[in-house]
Amino acid sequence: SAASDVYKRQVNNAYNGQFGLAGALGFPGLSWETVYQLNVGVDYAFFQSRIRGAVEYYNRVTNDLYYSVPISAVTGQSTLRQNSDATVTNSGFELDIAGDLIRNEDFKLTLRFNTNYNKNVVNGIVENNGQLISGNFITQNGGAINEVYRVPYAGVNPVNGNLLFVSRTCLLYTSPSPRDRQK
Repeated sequence: SAASDVYKRQVNNAYNGQFGLAGALGFPGLSWETVYQLNVGVDYAFFQSRIRGAVEYYNRVTNDLYYSVPISAVTGQSTLRQNSDATVTNSGFELDIAGDLIRNEDFKLTLRFNTNYNKNVVNGIVENNGQLISGNFITQNGGAINEVYRVPYAGVNPVNGNLLFVSRTCLLYTSPSPRDRQK
């Protein structure tokens, strides 16, 4: 089972030079994330395999994501790992190309190229109007996982040397506010 023990104990945990015992809460209902995946690809070779490669499309949907739910710090920890209702979809393509520039009995020189494109989309977040904010990162419905979420920096005020930030109304100011954070 993927579930953690309800209580995890750590022995020999020192505090101020004294022996200590620390505990951590587990979530008995924790289960494995489930993944549904589709891959479609083609391998190819031309001119006696002098030029070869592969093209692949993929679509991967992950359900029951692990998520750290905030809990009261009175318990000795600030989060509890649980499964979330959110889903993450990763879809995209990958292209591989290889070509033998020189190929004879004694020597072979191959040039390789690889590229890919991935789109990461989260859906199904119910908490906090579909947003999970953790420090300077945000995960929200329709967006990607852990996008940078910060107050835009505009530079330094040449008159007094203070840092300048841009508000949501496009004004410059020196005291950033959490409500002015943007992706």
